[in-house]
Amino acid sequence: MLDGHESHSTYRRRCDGCLEREVTVKSKDGGTETRKQFYHRHVTAQLLTESFPLLLDAEPIRSGEDEVAAAMRLLERVLESYPRAFDVVIADALYTDPRFFKFVRERGKHVLAVLKNENRDLIRDVRSLCEVTAPVEILSGKRKCQCWDINGLESWPQVGMPIRVVRSEERWSVRRQLDGELEQQVSDWLWVTTLPESLASTAAIRGIGHSRWAIENEGFNDLATRWHADHVYKHDDSAMLSFWLICLNRRATSSRRSSCAT
Repeated sequence: MLDGHESHSTYRRRCDGCLEREVTVKSKDGGTETRKQFYHRHVTAQLLTESFPLLLDAEPIRSGEDEVAAAMRLLERVLESYPRAFDVVIADALYTDPRFFKFVRERGKHVLAVLKNENRDLIRDVRSLCEVTAPVEILSGKRKCQCWDINGLESWPQVGMPIRVVRSEERWSVRRQLDGELEQQVSDWLWVTTLPESLASTAAIRGIGHSRWAIENEGFNDLATRWHADHVYKHDDSAMLSFWLICLNRRATSSRRSSCAT
């Protein structure tokens, strides 16, 4: 699993590894003004296991490149160190990029990413096909899901291969705190993947897709809250990355001990 994380931003301090952007903020006179902001962002790789998520490595995003470029550089290193540790790379909608899909498949792994942007021809075709295809009913906890599984799509020619899209329309109820009434919730998810049906069922694709939140909830949030990994002890790109990697190692050691204890 890969995802980007912004660890630090400031208007005052800059180092050689800082990224820059223009930010619109409130001015002292009540209006708005544009200020230059300096920040650090990196991509982190996390291995999902049955017992606990294991954060493997991180790669800083360099000036002038996008997150996908840094992710491919990181994945190349991770695959060299852990060639048989995983079979599928999971990512968010930003990684629905032909460069990334080709990169992963050329290295013998499969990829699954969130599919967004309603202007994509791929999404339009999927939604059209869903109208004439009977969904599969899946019950996941309190969620009732209607799932469509569309294979062999060629509406994304840039990736150079037929791909598969799974759509999950999910309904569940939550009880409002204010008046105790039940409120119906609906979400509509789309995932694009290279995984064939022989390796992953519709329900498996849905489960893998939702597992992406682990890197936020059990990865970045835990590192920032419990391990203070976003704290800047020294504003230097090498120092900040080193501290982040130390925190990954410490958290992994702690998780393994907790898993063994249970």
